Amino acid sequence: PPIVDDDDLWVGSSMGRITAVGFRGQMDEVALYRRILTEEQLTQRYPIEPYIPKFVEGSLRPGRVRIEIVENLSKTGSWPRRFGKPTIAYDEDVFGFFQAPEKYTTSGVRNAWTNPFLLRASARIVLPKGEHEWLLRVRGKGRLWLDGKVIAEINYGKFGGGAHNNVQEVALAEGKHLRYLGPGDREQLVKVTGEGREHLVVLEMIAGNGRVRATLGETSLSVRNKNDGFTLLSPGQREVQLTDEDWSSYRRERINFYQNLNRKRRLTFRKSDADYWQQRHATAHEMITKKKPLGYKSIDAFLEASWAKANTAAAKAAGEIDFTQTIRPILSERCYRCHDNKSKGGLRLSLRARAIEGGDSETAAITPGKPEESLLLKRTHPAAGDDIMPPKGKPLTQSERGLITQWIREGASYSDSEKIVPSDRTQDLEFLRRVTLDTVGVVPAQAEIEAFLKDSPKKRRAKAINRLLTDDRWADHWTAYWQDVLAENPNILKPSLNNSGPFRFWIHEALLDNLPMDRFVTELVMMKGNAQAGGPAGFGLAAQNDVPMAAKAHILGAAFLGVEMKCARCHDAPYHVSKQQDLFQLAAMLNRDPIKLPSSSSVPAITFEGRKPLIKITLKPGSTVEPNWPAPFAQNFLTAVNPSLLREVKDSREKLAAMITAPGNER
Repeated sequence: PPIVDDDDLWVGSSMGRITAVGFRGQMDEVALYRRILTEEQLTQRYPIEPYIPKFVEGSLRPGRVRIEIVENLSKTGSWPRRFGKPTIAYDEDVFGFFQAPEKYTTSGVRNAWTNPFLLRASARIVLPKGEHEWLLRVRGKGRLWLDGKVIAEINYGKFGGGAHNNVQEVALAEGKHLRYLGPGDREQLVKVTGEGREHLVVLEMIAGNGRVRATLGETSLSVRNKNDGFTLLSPGQREVQLTDEDWSSYRRERINFYQNLNRKRRLTFRKSDADYWQQRHATAHEMITKKKPLGYKSIDAFLEASWAKANTAAAKAAGEIDFTQTIRPILSERCYRCHDNKSKGGLRLSLRARAIEGGDSETAAITPGKPEESLLLKRTHPAAGDDIMPPKGKPLTQSERGLITQWIREGASYSDSEKIVPSDRTQDLEFLRRVTLDTVGVVPAQAEIEAFLKDSPKKRRAKAINRLLTDDRWADHWTAYWQDVLAENPNILKPSLNNSGPFRFWIHEALLDNLPMDRFVTELVMMKGNAQAGGPAGFGLAAQNDVPMAAKAHILGAAFLGVEMKCARCHDAPYHVSKQQDLFQLAAMLNRDPIKLPSSSSVPAITFEGRKPLIKITLKPGSTVEPNWPAPFAQNFLTAVNPSLLREVKDSREKLAAMITAPGNER
């Protein structure tokens, strides 16, 4: 294959030697030079130089180190003769690098740098006259240029294999308080002669080689100082000693720098979709404003009216017998063991509708207003003989049967007659503690308490709320909540089944950027970016099983549609509206294709032999389910999503995200 393949020159090689050199546009055999060139001869004709394009060289600022990240290198990790343009460029103070900025898609979600990628650090530095000793440290494959000539080169180290392989021996540099060489890093001492003028210094390192992780380690270039230690090379006045203390301090400072740089770049990318989301929000606002307003001036007024309405209804329904205080304890102690979740005989007494409906006998256990027709009283009376309930233990006393009789005569309400009474207003410091815990997850610091108390009593609560809503710590606190909601196993340390991995980083960045909820849901459902780098594609790693998309559809239903579909994973839900087909329709929308139901996703047929099961199965194993919005979710919902609001009309994932977040979807 060609060694060089640029706009002008084509070079063929075989067995490590150059076999042909030609110019693009003249690739036929007649035009190719039939000469055998050695690598040295080729280098003389077409010299290798550090790739410092004019637009980059012109951007070298006095006193600053220019950093470039170049992608799409050869998987072999060999030095190319010509590099592509950098994906990103930014400035640093010194030649010390332990991490690169995050890479983002054009919509602002996390992606991954190619493996390998190149980090290039360039600066113009005045070297005093005389001899200097430089220390080069790199994690991957590195080389150091001085005025266009390579003066040091370090190849890849030996990777993998554990303790049974030979370990590469390296000569460690010596210096006062010198930080120990990091694991996987290698170093080389270089003698440099200064002439009292400005020199162009370029450090290049290839991170990764397709087989090992593309990380920077603790890549650095430092110079021995007069105290026999080493100082990170800098074109400016910044001094960072290559010691544990200085490096740790420098690292903490630069982590904040990279966080701010990442956020600035991320928000810039997110602006590319701003027009689309403004249109979506304008449409939503228009639809919502057409709804009849509730007529309340504040949340407090709405709550007070709701409580009053609920208290009146409960008092009217409950009568003199309080279900919670009087009836439920009797049923719970004597009846629920068999007639609650077990639903023995098809009867559930914990639910009013099921008690009125009755069980397999098709006779109502409770007939509101008519105790004489209620089977519950007949079966708990001593006259029931061998059919008395409960069959074991003490029977109901005459007093207990009398209370149940009166309760049924009054309507058998399951309501609680106890009024809803709001708590007393909190004191100021109680409020501050609660609101700080709710938003940022920690108690207020002493300085926050003092600042709060200095504000006027009438304004301090509102000011505290406004301050906390712009506090980045709230993203730290609420990331954990959303990670629990959206992933079965938020394990980041050991990749394994159901591991959602670094997906949490997208959640954290979305909260930091105050991403609107409809955009949050859309990015989650679309699952773009890179899973290992922390993009929403990491949602694809969560909840893995025989039909991963069904597990994710269940998570989305619980998180955003207010419906529990866990039962529908293997059969129709006995206590909810969801059928198995509903769940798999959502799963197919996520899958962007029909899904075939495997036999492992259904209750075995042997379960139904010899008894009447509580569950039903209306979707047979092997059935193919098409992508579609489930019919039960269409209530109070404008199911037709305006195609103009979809960027990819044929993408069922995008349609699912739009339907979940549509303003007409009151779920």
